[in-house]
Formats: sequence, C-alpha cells, structure tokens
Amino acid sequence: MTTITFLHHKKPLKMNVMQLTLFKQAKIVELTDKNNQCYTAIFYKDKFINAKKLNAIKLHSFLKRALTNGIQYPSKHPLTRAFLSPDKKYRITTSNQMFQNLKDKYTDIEMLYVLSMFDNFLDQKKISALCKKIFYQYRRNGQMKLAFRTIVNYALVRPHDRFATDMLHHMDFQKYQETYSKYNQLVSNWTDSLYIEAVSADYLTSNAVINQLLQFYQKEERWFDSLSLRYQLFQTSHPPFSSTDLEQFETELKKLNNKDITESFWRELLKLDPASDRIIRILSENDSNETIVSHALVTGEKMDLEVFEKALLTAEGELLKQYKSQLFPYITSHYKSDQTKMEKLIHYCTRKLLPHISITEILEHLSAVELPVITKLKNMKQLEQNPDEQYALGEIYYHLEQYDKAIQCFEWEMELSPDDPKPLQYLQKSYYAIGDLNSAKDYQELLVNMSSRTRTS
Repeated sequence: MTTITFLHHKKPLKMNVMQLTLFKQAKIVELTDKNNQCYTAIFYKDKFINAKKLNAIKLHSFLKRALTNGIQYPSKHPLTRAFLSPDKKYRITTSNQMFQNLKDKYTDIEMLYVLSMFDNFLDQKKISALCKKIFYQYRRNGQMKLAFRTIVNYALVRPHDRFATDMLHHMDFQKYQETYSKYNQLVSNWTDSLYIEAVSADYLTSNAVINQLLQFYQKEERWFDSLSLRYQLFQTSHPPFSSTDLEQFETELKKLNNKDITESFWRELLKLDPASDRIIRILSENDSNETIVSHALVTGEKMDLEVFEKALLTAEGELLKQYKSQLFPYITSHYKSDQTKMEKLIHYCTRKLLPHISITEILEHLSAVELPVITKLKNMKQLEQNPDEQYALGEIYYHLEQYDKAIQCFEWEMELSPDDPKPLQYLQKSYYAIGDLNSAKDYQELLVNMSSRTRTS
C-alpha cells in the first residue's frame, strides 16, 4: 500500500493511501492514519492544497460529486504511485491559512474555484458569500466578462448554489451564455482555460479538444495531467493502439524516471491491448521478463518467439511453477518447427522446476513429445527406484543443475565404490557449483591423495 507523509503542527504524520480520484482539475486522495481515521487530501492541478479529517460526506458537496463521478484508481495503481511522492512531506494548514495561501497564489476567480472544492469541510454560507463579494465587485467595476466567469466556474464546483444558478441565467449575461454554449469555439480561441479544462471530460471524443488540452498541459508543465489524459484515452479506446499514441505515452513515462512504475503502466496497457507487439517489445527492452512470460502463458497469445525465449530464460522456478499447466503446452505448440529451441527451453524449464515439482508431474505435461531431455527424465524416473544406479542418476541430476540431489547420489556411490575417482570428481564439481568452496577443496584433496596412492601402488 502506498504511504505518504504529512506535516501537521510541524510533526510528521504518515498515512495510508486508499484511493486517488481525478475530477475536473482536482486530485482527491482518500487516506487513513494509524488509528483508521479517514482523511481527504485535495490537490488542485498538481499542487497540494490541504488535507482534512473526514467524518461525513455532505450530500451536495464537491467531494460527494467527485467520488461519484470522478475517475478512480486504487492505492497500488501506477497513476496513484506516479502522482504521490513517498519522499515528500505535505503540509496541513488551518482553513484560514489555506484561504490566505490561495489568495496570495491565484486570481480571485481561481481562488474561489479551489476554495469551493472544500465545501464539505467549510461553512458553505461563507463560501457563497465570498462568491457574491467577488461577483459584485467585478460587476460594479463594469467587468461583466469576469463577473460571468466567476459565476460560471463557481457553478461547476457548486452547481446547487441558488445564487450562482440565478445569475447564470440573468439577461445581463446572455451573450456570454451563448459563447460558453459553443465549447469547440471556446477551445479554438482558448477562452477561459479554467472552464475549458473543467468540462473537457465531456468532449474527449474530439481530437481538436484533446490536442489543445495536451498543448495546454505542456505549456503549464503539468506532466502528470498529460500522462493521466493519455492513459484515460487508452482506457476508452478499442485496441489495437496506434504506434504514435504508444510512442507519445512512452515519452511521458520517461519523465517519471521510475522503472518500477513505468513497468506497471505497460502491464496495465498490455491488459487493454493483449496482442500488442509494440507493448511487449517495450517490456522486453525494459527487461520486464516476468510480465512477458506471465502474459504469454495466461493469454496463450503468440508473440515474437525471440522475445519470449529471452524472457523465459530468465524465469525462476517459483514463477514457472505458477503456470506449470500452461508452460510446456505453450512451448511445444509454438516451437514445433524448431526442435533445437524446444529442447533448449524444455531443458531450462525442467532444471528450474525440479526443486518444486516431481519428475512424474513434468512428464505428464510432455507425454506427446519425444526429445533427448524427455528421454533423460524418463531414465531418471526409472533410476530413482534403483539404488544400484545412483551414479547414473547423479550424472543426470548434475547436468540438470540439481546439485543437492546429485551430491546425495555421488556420496552414496562413493561409499559403494571408495576407490573410484569419478564420484569424487563429481562431488568436487557439485560443491563448487553451489558455492561450497571448502567442501570442494576437501574433495579435491581426496582426489589428489587417491591419485598418489594409485601411483605408489
């Protein structure tokens, strides 16, 4: 679970992230502290504004609408992890401090817009009074366009405010109402970016709107918003995804400079477009080999066999054990025309699986195939039942890199044939292979002594 740190009264307060919600320009993070007290942190664009203790969600609050209508991602989702920094400390302030900070940083229209996002935690009458104050100030000064912008943006956050609703339909603002009803025209002229971005979710079928938004994010250096928009577009698109879109997404991901989160994003996209050679190639270039192997075996999708081979030859037994039923059928069906590679891959998988499953179980999945490695496995199965064939069994174990089992066989054989140097040679090599250099040295000395006795006699 993702954890982030807040500063509250100058003291660090760690909280667990439960969920990230994207709604309009807000990023809402649901959190719990060590006592399971719920908190809500609200970010505006990419800036942390404040966090508040959550005891209840008011029916007509911005928070209620955001959690109902926003796009939500769980704690471990790459978008959540990309947005929040575990190394950063987010400072919680009082409501008065927050208000002053917003006044210092934003225009009155934007300050009101952001402050209204906290209507679940603040006195709603005071928020409404502030709206009226700003609106009437612009109106008295003859700044009718700014007066309308105040109301039209405020109403996006607090659509149930009666005053805002009444003023939006006032005759004084009829010409602005007509302008704002033509969204594409607003976008082409880029009039009122606050409003355009806030309602853009309803117009993401238009390439013109998407491109303008992406340019706007680039201008404001809001890489996360650009990344999340591109990801949302993948979620709502039908595969296959275009190479151009994937290239642009890859460019955005490089700004993260985080290999683990980057790989998680490509895993998510692969779920959306399972047959994408491009995504698989990117995963391969990033050495995301477990993802490639898991994807191939779970979906059965045929992929570039060189990519699959490269990934499979790095897989450990624990991973292969999870997909033991799919593993050998996948190899035998996709490598029919290349017996050499089939042999190589089955040999590798057998080596990795033997510490985890029995020879009998492996052979059950290979009953229809005849290869030298399978013959070797069948011999192993027979030799295991014969105490007089421990040397031959040990050789097979050794060549399959099952050194612990090989050592057991050669120690048994050494007791039966104390004058035979061959078990000693294998014991020396086996101990060396598992990194037990002291035991390897002991058996080397035994070999030297045996050789000396042989020459003397």
